[in-house]
Amino acid sequence: MANVYGTISNKAMQEVQREIQTEPFIASHDNVNIPLQVFSQRLHNQSHFISGCTATIWILPKDAALPEDANRAFQMHQAEGSKTCFDYGELLDGDEETDARIEAQWKRVVKSRHDSSYLFHTEMHQILESASPQVNLI
Repeated sequence: MANVYGTISNKAMQEVQREIQTEPFIASHDNVNIPLQVFSQRLHNQSHFISGCTATIWILPKDAALPEDANRAFQMHQAEGSKTCFDYGELLDGDEETDARIEAQWKRVVKSRHDSSYLFHTEMHQILESASPQVNLI
């Protein structure tokens, strides 16, 4: 009874190992950082992170299985695609209609920020003048 968590973990791992031998699956993983903060720091009692990696095995339905030659077919497709050079001009230049829309949007953003900044400074100036008329504002 003392090692219940270990027993549950071992049984779950054995079940996953058995399932991935016969079923299609996907594994996803990520790093985790758990901050531990102390409120009274001493040399032996410092804030620190516990870092680790977590993973999940997703058992998929049988019809999600890929054909046996899927990896080889992908490699062949990739090799065929690498024979032609990618034209970055199409990506970077775009077309005139799209460029005009993007430029118009940026002009609106800049004008909006300028107008709101002007209003803020004007209102602050008026508030400060009314609060202390003897102060000479530049």
